[in-house]
Amino acid sequence: MATERIQLAVDTPCQQSWQEMTSTELGRFCAHCQKTVVDFSDLTDKQLIDLLAQSTGSTCGRFRLNQLNRAIQVPVPASPSPRRFFSLLTAGLLGYQTVQAETPPALTTPSTIQIDQNVTSTTELPANNETTLADSLRIITGRVIENTTNTSLAGVNVSLKGTSTEVLTDSAGHFQLQVPTEYQGEQIVIVVAMIGFTTQEIQRRPDQSEPLSIALNEDQKLLGEVIVVGGYKKLSFWQRLRNRLRSGQ
Repeated sequence: MATERIQLAVDTPCQQSWQEMTSTELGRFCAHCQKTVVDFSDLTDKQLIDLLAQSTGSTCGRFRLNQLNRAIQVPVPASPSPRRFFSLLTAGLLGYQTVQAETPPALTTPSTIQIDQNVTSTTELPANNETTLADSLRIITGRVIENTTNTSLAGVNVSLKGTSTEVLTDSAGHFQLQVPTEYQGEQIVIVVAMIGFTTQEIQRRPDQSEPLSIALNEDQKLLGEVIVVGGYKKLSFWQRLRNRLRSGQ
């Protein structure tokens, strides 16, 4: 059986947090754009291609970095069935597209996803400010860095799980998060999140007062609209139609 090479790419990675999406059968549902983001990250090449072939539009998905921008061999049957030929030709004349993100129950074109965060930025904090906070309030302080380079991370979202209390790290990676009165004597969970990095959750007891030192790891998975490329060149409309006819899919 003959084969053809295709390549998957995500030209514009999605800016929405995967952790904030609602779980669905195929992946997670993005409330911002009202679309399902399919989780391809645990699939083999064959499973990935088979699932994409079932799409009648473009697909937004979550991918491992090693699933993208490399050649994937796809089997091509010698001859298509006549019945499939006419159905695909009709679909092609109507403007068939290879990939596009789905909306339950139909697939629609994904729009650019913007993050709408209601957060309060912290002011610049000197390094020694973490130990001079008022004793009458329970305030969580700390610094966030990138794990491999130890560089400060600015704009990281630090929040109290289950509440709307959240702040952003300053240019030096420092933050201070005031715990609401009703949680002063309870064990809490601090959520540390930033696009492109793996989210961390840190438990904190009332008797713990030392500043947090948090190192974030780069997230090895991408969200976004997948683009299928054959022969390392973006396929034209007629090339996509020809390949579909050959495969009989």
